[in-house]
Amino acid sequence: MKVAILHLSDVHLKKGDNPVIAKFPAIRGVIEAHSADLDACVVVFSGDIAFSGKPAEYAVADDLIKQLRAMFSEMKMRFHLCFLPGNHDCDFEKADKTRELVLQGLLAGDADNIDESIVESCVRVQDTFFNFLGRQNGGDASKSCYDRLAYSSDFEVGGTRIRLNFFNTAWMSKKKDKQGEILLPVQRFDPTPSGYDAVIGVFHHPYAWLSTENRRAFRKYVEENSDIILTGHEHEGVAYTKEAFTGENTTHLEGGVLQDSQYKEISTFNLLVIDTTEKKFRVEQYEWKRDLYTRYLQSEWKPFIRGKLLLRNTFQISSSFLKDLNDPGAQFNHPRADRLILDDIFIAPDFRELLPPNVKRKTVRDLVSGTKVLSEIKLDPLHLITGAEKAGKTFSKTHLPKRPYARPSATLSIRSRDPKDEHRQGRRLY
Repeated sequence: MKVAILHLSDVHLKKGDNPVIAKFPAIRGVIEAHSADLDACVVVFSGDIAFSGKPAEYAVADDLIKQLRAMFSEMKMRFHLCFLPGNHDCDFEKADKTRELVLQGLLAGDADNIDESIVESCVRVQDTFFNFLGRQNGGDASKSCYDRLAYSSDFEVGGTRIRLNFFNTAWMSKKKDKQGEILLPVQRFDPTPSGYDAVIGVFHHPYAWLSTENRRAFRKYVEENSDIILTGHEHEGVAYTKEAFTGENTTHLEGGVLQDSQYKEISTFNLLVIDTTEKKFRVEQYEWKRDLYTRYLQSEWKPFIRGKLLLRNTFQISSSFLKDLNDPGAQFNHPRADRLILDDIFIAPDFRELLPPNVKRKTVRDLVSGTKVLSEIKLDPLHLITGAEKAGKTFSKTHLPKRPYARPSATLSIRSRDPKDEHRQGRRLY
């Protein structure tokens, strides 16, 4: 399963002329060049969608997003759109004296004393952005003020689950942001649940814009809870991977500017492709030259190594064990492949359902397709499969650990001569 992360930042849409709109067909061209090899695309706007947070600017954004949705529909590609506010998404005409005093008090104190009244005073300048977010999400953008500081979005395609966590660093923004003057209530942020194939953390201001002590706490939290980190604000596209001795492993993509308010020909974006099956990824960076986007950086395929905390309570398959699981037990040849593996030839056998006495259901399915059974197993963690020799039990068992699960899972082989004993041990018997 291959999923592209299209990282767009600092769009700076205005009510009047927006040269970037005419460039979007060229962005489509980049995605189409990859489309034959992609299963889906996640589009992430990491802040500064508007230029000054005005309703007329988000009306332009609405039209642009409509164009983007039509683009993916025409390509017949699954997609997911995500948005985060930046400092340009604040309408500072709504900033009053109360907000100014609150910000002064926060910088003189610490992030431990951020309550709901403080948040409400500060995020009011982002009301227009969150109205826009609500329109794009098809509902209310946030239930409480705290939801505007940190929120998440899930996307699933073909059993691959992706979590995006958004952190609103622009909630304390002023007309002239200064480094070291942003705080986030990290103690209120929950750990990312297990069960995701990739977790992406998104925030507009890079670490240097947070206060020193808060920066350490936030960096520790976000790197423990992210595989990939997307930022913007500084208009410089940078990509690197950070591996800590404590087990965190994160890929950082700093977004360039998609539309510069002064230099109309400057436009850049990032593209990251994740192969969740082969557990590898690749980064590409593009810049506008004349009448198209030219790739100026393409990394090699690199191992997609996840952080140890994101893998808590999960069973991980090593490359050697995966090779064993894919061994069909015999040599098969095909003119289009050097060597066939089990995944190439495996067809799940059909099953007959038997229910334990404590499970009440009016009808029992006499014959159930193997594909359906394997899909049901990821929803109900306890199943028991029995059958005659060479009925397909072993191949079914070895296929299960390779399937994407919503919860930690493992398969267990039990040798028993009495099927009644097996019946009593499982909720559902096949």
